Amino acid sequence: MDTLSHILDSKIPDKGEIAIVFFENCNLQCPMCPQDHSSLIGLSKEEILAKVDIIKNFFSNSSRSYFTLNIMGGELFQDSLLEKYLPIYSLFIYQVSLLSQEMNKSVDFNFLSNLVFTKTYLVEEWLLKHNLKLSVSYDRHGRFNKTDLLIFKSNIEKLKDVIRNISIVATHDAVKTLMTIGDPYFNYLYKTFDCYWDHLVPFPGIISPTKKELYDFNIFLLENYPKCKNLTAFINQQSFNEMNPELAQVASDYILITPTDVSTTCHIYENSFQEPSVPLATSTLVTERFLNEYKCLSCEYYSRCPLDCLMRDDWIDPENVLNGCIYSETFKYVESKWI
Repeated sequence: MDTLSHILDSKIPDKGEIAIVFFENCNLQCPMCPQDHSSLIGLSKEEILAKVDIIKNFFSNSSRSYFTLNIMGGELFQDSLLEKYLPIYSLFIYQVSLLSQEMNKSVDFNFLSNLVFTKTYLVEEWLLKHNLKLSVSYDRHGRFNKTDLLIFKSNIEKLKDVIRNISIVATHDAVKTLMTIGDPYFNYLYKTFDCYWDHLVPFPGIISPTKKELYDFNIFLLENYPKCKNLTAFINQQSFNEMNPELAQVASDYILITPTDVSTTCHIYENSFQEPSVPLATSTLVTERFLNEYKCLSCEYYSRCPLDCLMRDDWIDPENVLNGCIYSETFKYVESKWI
């Protein structure tokens, strides 16, 4: 890891990231999510606040001074939890803020939500109280029934001013549908918010796009939705871009804290801890394999490349029907068609 960090040093973001899963309990049953949505693990005040000590230890061992805390469930803001849990979330924020001051760290709290709740006024008051904005997850396929979608759309309008961004998981079905029949509501979200297409971490039972499909989707987005944040490095014309923060578990300061207070530097673990039989290659080996296979360090686009999650890439489409690297081929397309 030390060798890798040295090699990639110039591209490592100067910030740390902590992903915190308070609990898996959720009011939806999204097919791409491996969590136990009925689980009660992590749902106590004591379990939530216990994560502060893990954060303290992480801060103590990090030389970085700025951190993003991505805090998620399950669904943190489901109606049945709000009255009891909003004060607990507030206490968590208070304790981490106090800790960061004592340790001379700066913290950005980023709470994630599926936005399917009806006690919207409580959520809005809580966000305004703490000067926070939500990151919102959207998916046309398998996530919403008709009622849930109506609630989501209503909350989009009510909470428009406190929404940080919209994240969409690039499942096979979502990619195929947007490219073939389109999604008028995504068009609206794209025009209104910062949108980001998140590549799917594969796991049993879910069909992920192949590398060729992801490349084709990149091109489709470039031609139709170029402002999507996952495309920034390809079109900003900068001579240098930091690596994508999602690679932080390989070469930067990153941990994931699970509902059972397990902390790991492997981002894949976030989507596989319900599948302990699935073998996980170490991030070091996966990164070395990727860098060697695609000759990244000698690639003409290396300094500009976002180097998206290499572990995710390692799991997707092992036959690699794409003749080349998704990232370098996307750069080539931009140069041939846009410049």
